[in-house]
Parts: sequence; C-alpha cells; structure tokens
Amino acid sequence: MGSINLAEFVLNPFTEEAEFDIESLSKAIHVVVRAMDDVLEENIERLPLDKQKEKSRDWRQIGIGHMGLADAFIKLGITYGSEESRQFSRKLGRFFINECVKATSLLAKERGSFPKFDHDSLIKSDFYIKNIDPSVKSFVKMFGMRNCALTSIAPTGSIGTMLSVSTGIEPNFRFSYTRKTESLGDGDTYFEVYAKIVEDYLKVHPQDKGNLPSYFVESSSISPTDRIELQSVWQEYIDTAISSTINLPESATIKDIEHIYIHGWRKGLKGVTVFRDNCERVGVLTTGKEEVKDVTELQRGEWKSLAEDTYYMKRNLTIGCGKLKLFVGISPSEGNIQDVYITKCGSGGYVI
Repeated sequence: MGSINLAEFVLNPFTEEAEFDIESLSKAIHVVVRAMDDVLEENIERLPLDKQKEKSRDWRQIGIGHMGLADAFIKLGITYGSEESRQFSRKLGRFFINECVKATSLLAKERGSFPKFDHDSLIKSDFYIKNIDPSVKSFVKMFGMRNCALTSIAPTGSIGTMLSVSTGIEPNFRFSYTRKTESLGDGDTYFEVYAKIVEDYLKVHPQDKGNLPSYFVESSSISPTDRIELQSVWQEYIDTAISSTINLPESATIKDIEHIYIHGWRKGLKGVTVFRDNCERVGVLTTGKEEVKDVTELQRGEWKSLAEDTYYMKRNLTIGCGKLKLFVGISPSEGNIQDVYITKCGSGGYVI
C-alpha cells in the first residue's frame, strides 16, 4: 500500500488564488503505480504460503490511497463536511481512479497484464461502467491491466503523524492534542502534538493568531452524518475499502452508534469505525492524559485474595528444560490477571 499526500498539491495555499495542481497529481499517481508494482514483485517470493504467492502472481493487487485531504481542504479554504468538500471530492475521486487505471494499463503494455485479467468480465463490472471514462477504457481494451485492485485508503496514522499532515480522509483530530505511545519497558508516554497546518497558516496570516478561520474544523465539531456523507463520496471511487474512525463524545449512546452504522451501510460504506471518548480502553489520540485509577498497593509479604469469578486459561509449553503447563487466572469482574503459575510435566530436564 502507498499513500499520496494531497496537501502537497495545493498551489498558493491559504490565499484566494489557491488551486489544486491536478497535473502534478497525475504524474505522482503514475510513479506510485509503478513503484507499488515493483514492491509487489519484490515481495512475492517472501510470502510465507504458496497459496499467497499464487494469488499475488495471479491478481497483482496493490492499494494506492492518500492522506492530507483535510489539510488540502484548509489550504483551499474549504470546510470539511460541507457540500463544497463533497463536490471537490467527487471530482478528485473520479480523477484519481481514472489515472490509476490508466497508469496500470500503460504498465500492462510494458510488463503484461495480471494473469487472471479478463476484459469481457471487467466491462460488465458496475464499478468499471460507472466510474471509468471512455478514453481510459480504450487503453484497457488495447493493453489490459497490470493490477487487478488499485485503490485503498489506509488509516496512515503513523506516516501522517511523521509528516505532520492529516490522516487518510479523516478531519484533523485536534489542532493540538495529546498522543500516547506504549512501551513494554518504559510504560506509557504522553506528549503534546500541534498541527503543522496551523503553523503554516499563521506564517501567511500572522494577524489571525488565536482567531483561525471557520474552515479550521476539528473532528469533534463535524457531525457523524457529515463524516459518513463525505466517506460515501470517496467510496464510490475506491475499488477496495476505506479506513476511517468517527470520534464520538462521552455522551454518545448505543442508539447513536447504531444510527452511524446503519447510515454507513445505507450509503454503501464497506467499513466505518467509531471511538467513544473516555471508554475503558483509551484511544491513541486523546484530548488530555487519562486519569489514573486509585490502586491499592500491597506491602511486601501481603497477598491479594482471588476474585470469586477467577477462571484459568491453560497453555502447554515446550522449552529447553522440558514441557510445562502455564496457568493464567483471570477475573472478568475486575478485568485483570489474578495470578500466574507453571507446573512441570514429565521427567528429565532441570528443576524449575
């Protein structure tokens, strides 16, 4: 999978002359399609199962997506979730899939189509009929397609954070927020993150510090309905699926979540995720450091009584010293491990 940063294709950002550089995006798509096909070819023999290698060779699926959509909106002065943002996405989405199909067709001219390519079946596809322009269809008829699946919008959480750009097709979570990283050795670490898009805007409009324009919208101010409406526009032009998480306030109810999923299903989404604020399992992105619950600390030599609903999971282990049975006691009511112990099986080896 590979993701293109849409925010980098806005010319004259934060001004009335701002425009999207569609020609440069076209060139980037052709480069990325070729690069993804190279990566696929390089990794076929690294797949662990013969069946995986066979499927990869036969279908040559790749997943080209993008990130930075929300930042591109801001640079263009468009409000995320508005009708203008949906109209822009329709034009860009259709262009994106057509350029991907054109690029893979030209690559097929050079390298050959994927082995399972069947033009007669392809032209009966609703997705192909609805979205692919006649001029692009002529390329496919002549040369075929190098890759069977082309587009997929990943979460891009890590690379988006690394590049300081909005992720996937999602809005900015916050223009400043707390990010949590987890480490087995050092525990959880929290650090403040400030959106680069704000810094970039203030370089052009320093007088607006503390008073950003209305099109600087965070995820919390965008309704789930508007989120689904925008995602449904992009889903029309994505031949696989989209990863997108709708962040909900703590006040969100089961009915609210039910409505989101049903509305998403009716709009043709292949997937949508929700995360409710202050759930027991904290999110990667938070508005502040989670509260630490009071914990009763045991003194040396003291034992905690087992919860009455403790049950044990057993695993058989084999180590250099022989065979072991591992028992882990878990309490559903307390939501944690109560105790852990091992017993030795058979004879031989060292005493544990």
